[in-house]
Amino acid sequence: MMRLIFPLLTVLCLSAVAEEPEAAAPRAAELSKKVKPSLVSIEPAGRDGEVAGVGTGFVIAADGLIATNMHVIGEARPLRVTLPDGKRLDVTAIHAWDRKKDLAILQVDAKDLPVLKLGDSAALSQGDYVAAMGNPLGLRFSVVEGVVSALQEVDGQDMVQLAMPIERGNSGGPLLNKDGEVVGIVSLKSTLTENIGFAMPVNDLRALLEHAAPVAMKNWLTIGALNEKV
Repeated sequence: MMRLIFPLLTVLCLSAVAEEPEAAAPRAAELSKKVKPSLVSIEPAGRDGEVAGVGTGFVIAADGLIATNMHVIGEARPLRVTLPDGKRLDVTAIHAWDRKKDLAILQVDAKDLPVLKLGDSAALSQGDYVAAMGNPLGLRFSVVEGVVSALQEVDGQDMVQLAMPIERGNSGGPLLNKDGEVVGIVSLKSTLTENIGFAMPVNDLRALLEHAAPVAMKNWLTIGALNEKV
């Protein structure tokens, strides 16, 4: 992979809540219908206890494992996870996380969830069709199409460069190949143009699953908490 230093990138942070748009194209419509039941919106609380915005996650295990970005969940923050049908799920643990790769896996209190199949990011090539689903600018469970514009190294991390318009709120959403398999986790966008974004390769998520170290949510909420006696 080429090495790229790209200082003008921003994480696709949380967004305000808005209405859901229609799917954009026939292929995207087919993918969105297939993928949408496995998506969740993730709403972390700010320091005031109010919802701070909306990020995205997706189901990777039927017994309640949800993949997303580390920057979506933050640290020591209560989280609300909502399915497309409006059902809310309690987060019981942070199953695994990696700050450097900006990945996190949540454990929620649920069974028999529809799972997205993980593909092989090593098989991606420049020019491959891809689509992403998420909550850009709070527009819940939206779909967008694009292509793999390059495979790059960004600040020492291998990433998938995307030619597609992605926005704040797409964070943590699945990057999909034409078969609906997850090949990446959408993470960054350029601050200079609408059509350059980056995703973490899904093979990094596979590696994280193999080295999980679950932390119960009640303990996670104490990380970084201020000592009121000091």
